[in-house]
Amino acid sequence: MYYFEYEVIGVPFLFEWADFQLTQKDDIGIGRDFSGWILDDGDYTELVNAINEVAESVSDELALLNSRINNLLYDPIPDTSAMDGRRLYIHQFVEVLSTDQVDGLEQRLAFFTNALSEKLSNIFASELTGITIDKSDPINPVIIANKPLWTEVREKPDDYNPTPHTHTKAEITDLGESGGGASSWDELTGKPTVFPPSAHGHDWNDINGKPTSFTPILHGHDWDEVTGKPTSFPPEVHSHSQSNIIGLLDTIANLQDQIDTLSGGGSTSEAIKAFAGWFADHWIIRSGLVDNNWYSVCWSPEREIFVAVAASGTGNRVMTSPDGITWTIRTSAADNGWYSVCWSPKRGIFVAVSYNGTGNRVMTSPDGITWTIRTSAADNNWYSVCWSEENEIFVAVAASGTGNRVMTSPDGITWTSQVSAADNSWYSVCWSPKRGIFVAVSSDGTGNRVMTSPDGITWTIRTSAADNSWKSVCWSEEKEIFVAVSISGIGNRVMTSPDGITWTSRITPNVGNSWQSVCYGPKLGIFVAVSISGSDKVMTSPDGINWTQRATPTDGSSWYSVCWSPKLGTFVAVCHIGNKVMTTRTGLGAGHL
Repeated sequence: MYYFEYEVIGVPFLFEWADFQLTQKDDIGIGRDFSGWILDDGDYTELVNAINEVAESVSDELALLNSRINNLLYDPIPDTSAMDGRRLYIHQFVEVLSTDQVDGLEQRLAFFTNALSEKLSNIFASELTGITIDKSDPINPVIIANKPLWTEVREKPDDYNPTPHTHTKAEITDLGESGGGASSWDELTGKPTVFPPSAHGHDWNDINGKPTSFTPILHGHDWDEVTGKPTSFPPEVHSHSQSNIIGLLDTIANLQDQIDTLSGGGSTSEAIKAFAGWFADHWIIRSGLVDNNWYSVCWSPEREIFVAVAASGTGNRVMTSPDGITWTIRTSAADNGWYSVCWSPKRGIFVAVSYNGTGNRVMTSPDGITWTIRTSAADNNWYSVCWSEENEIFVAVAASGTGNRVMTSPDGITWTSQVSAADNSWYSVCWSPKRGIFVAVSSDGTGNRVMTSPDGITWTIRTSAADNSWKSVCWSEEKEIFVAVSISGIGNRVMTSPDGITWTSRITPNVGNSWQSVCYGPKLGIFVAVSISGSDKVMTSPDGINWTQRATPTDGSSWYSVCWSPKLGTFVAVCHIGNKVMTTRTGLGAGHL
């Protein structure tokens, strides 16, 4: 006898005829190879019985198949499914074998075919399922349309751009005119009367009908917009009347006065003053000096010597000269930043002050050669010192300290702190014998960059003409005027005052120069100011009000201090950068002045 068993392979819910395996005959195992064996009647009986046993379970299996198919057709596929939303053709999960694979079993297995056909016939298609099955061959049903529901399709694109195509006018709804859209321009209603173009441009060559010439309308151009300008514009030969030349008549009258003076109508001193501007317009560089930062220079009539002090160098921050041309280095009392020096005829002493050092920011000398350190009243940044012959007192001002930016001394040796009118950066101080007043100017502060004192002890704030960085102030006894110069401001880097209280801004000839120092030459009747930057770094004025720029050597020097020697009839300026001194070439000496 044969013994049959079956196993489920492939899709777990489906029986296939190939799953029936012939395993034994007469209790003898035959494996899977039964070629050559002949079935007898007993064998057929056993086979029929085995098939009947299987048939009893077919209905259960078909019920399971029905459930599986329904799940496939109607239920969403889980997100975790490996199928990931795909549909399968039915032949991918149902394999129906031909009955002629099992000889003689057509009749016996018909019930299974009929049952399967009935089950497949019950599968219906609708718009809800999206699946259509061709059941014309129940043994081999085929899915001929597989359309999942739109809501079940994953990873759909956000939009669907149509491929290029066309439509007829009739296919377009709501076109408007004439029920199907206007066919011509004339059919359109509500058209605008004009169509102003948006801003655009055209190439010159694209413009038709251009005129051959274009007469310009009256207009103007900035000078910088004009290209190809000539470098100079020599005027044609022409003439002017005297009235056309501004200031000519005044100049002629002034020249006549000078001629009268030189012809015996005045003193020699007055003649020299008439040409003071010419004297101050000729400067000569004196080089070969030690390359220190020379910040201040003064003249002693009694010693007949110039003394200059510096803020750099080693043991050599003083130099002296009898003529402004030949200079000798002197040993400084300390290597401090010496910023200002002055002379006292009555005390017969030079005094210099410094902006650094510890308790030693003053030094003195009786001759400019031998120097002695003195104890300063405070370790402030002392930037200027002056002497009052009438009050017999030295006064120094500073740019640092709290309420103590002034110190005084009767002899240059013993110094006392005084209360400053404001804690500004006081850079310069001078004395007026005729007004009996000290005047100090500052580089900072708001409207209060001047202070005055009758004795150097009690100080009063004065309103400055402008909030410029005022660096130097001097007094002219002859002109009865104070003059201060600044390194900042626009065209107003000079201010003057008749009393030190009321100040007026004055126009400077070069708005870009930084005017660092100013002094007055009484015998020439002229103010001279020097600059640390710009070009032509000297300007002069006969009255402190009207200023003229003077030519200076173009060597890039920064002139920090200028002083006057009446005996030599010369101005001397010292340089903060470079080993240079500059003097005027006046040709005047003691015999002239």
